[in-house]
Amino acid sequence: MKEKIRFLFYPSSIAVIGASTNVAKWGFIILDNIIAGGYKGRVYPVNPRADTIFGLKCYKRVQDIPEEVHLAVITIPRDSVFDALKDCAEKGVKSVMVISSGFSEAGKEFMELENKLSEFGREKGIPVAGPNGQGIFNAFINLSATMSYFNVKPAKVSFVSQSGNMGNTMIQWAKKYGMGFGKFISSGNEAMLKTEDYYEYFESDPDTDVVLSYVEGIDDGRRFFDRLRTLASKKPVIILKGAKTAEGRRAAESHTGAVAGSYDIFKSAVKQAGGIIVENPEEMGDIAFAFLYQPLPKGRKVGAISGGGGWAVLIADALAEEGLELAKFSPALMEELNQLLPYYWSRNNPVDLVAERKEGLYQKVAELVISEPYVDIFMALGIGYGYSGVFKIDGSKLIEPEMKEQIKSYVRERGIGESLSLIELKEKFKKPIIAASDSMFAEDFYRNESLKILIENGIFVYPTPQRAARVAARLYAYREYVRRRKGEIKE
Repeated sequence: MKEKIRFLFYPSSIAVIGASTNVAKWGFIILDNIIAGGYKGRVYPVNPRADTIFGLKCYKRVQDIPEEVHLAVITIPRDSVFDALKDCAEKGVKSVMVISSGFSEAGKEFMELENKLSEFGREKGIPVAGPNGQGIFNAFINLSATMSYFNVKPAKVSFVSQSGNMGNTMIQWAKKYGMGFGKFISSGNEAMLKTEDYYEYFESDPDTDVVLSYVEGIDDGRRFFDRLRTLASKKPVIILKGAKTAEGRRAAESHTGAVAGSYDIFKSAVKQAGGIIVENPEEMGDIAFAFLYQPLPKGRKVGAISGGGGWAVLIADALAEEGLELAKFSPALMEELNQLLPYYWSRNNPVDLVAERKEGLYQKVAELVISEPYVDIFMALGIGYGYSGVFKIDGSKLIEPEMKEQIKSYVRERGIGESLSLIELKEKFKKPIIAASDSMFAEDFYRNESLKILIENGIFVYPTPQRAARVAARLYAYREYVRRRKGEIKE
């Protein structure tokens, strides 16, 4: 089945069953999103009451389509879905996505119909996703066969979610920060294809380096954790669990028909299998894109520099709480820092730059700290402060108008220079660089080119020390898991 799942994500042709000109119907919305997304394959609307839909020839049934169909997206009412699936089987359709709802999530009395879809799909060897799914997205082929329109650059992050709007959440998160996204599938009620089936596919998918997963319930715990363990040994798997409480479990039953168990047991099992548990979508995004662009650390020791004392204290607390250590600086490094910094600097790790703005200081201190062999992770706190001065200059009443552009140019150049130096250091030393700055809280943070350059080059900037520390800890924990799987350290 793993090979056939590829047709869901890489179809050369798509039939939209229930295609419509009514803008309120999913058959219109999904067809419109496929075309608007720039999908280059063949698209076949299927509707017995239309000859053409928006200039495309419309077919009465899937079997009437003269060419091969790789993916059928079913949007018609529940009671007609099984007949449509039978038509797909007779046509030889390679894969099916059922958008239609009203199955097990609507009540146990509809479970039999849902099981019928599953049994038929297995009998005919057709991978059936859904029902009650939002659709399929693949940025690598401009495929947006989804209820929501997605337009984001490709990146090797894949997401299987038992909730459709969670896909929207994560893709919008990526787009907001200028990051990319790869694949998303809304697995819906998982009548036939389960989360673990997608895990198996992503394991060998060359366009997947990081896997995201939103889970409300699982049917076969043993199979789920076996597949997770196999996948996690090769690629990081970041899991957000819904239905953790009694109230959440009741909501899940009416959402996807999922039956959820104890969260504590689930969380422990995920950790043992090598998965990475997160508590909210924000944390999922933070960690996902660190795994996508950062190397794994060789150890738990952190070297940090900070633009101010408060954040230096907060990062020290946060790292300790996450199980990481601040590296103890060697006498040689301390002597070099003493030569560069004012006499009143903290003489400690994190290095507090005490708001010193000497040109080139940030770059010199950063390289000294990250170059130490005992520093495994480097943290740059307060990056972007310098560039933010560009925005303040225009409002100054003391600077002469003719001087403002000249000063802004100087400040801009310095701020960008600090960011470029971090990018160079990451490539030179092959160590993770975790950046954090409260400049990310600004409504117009994207105007800060210092931040923008970092994010575009794979160094995401977290708005708090705590979020930065959490990401660093997850990188280290996954590195240790991989080492245990390889037998480099004991279980």
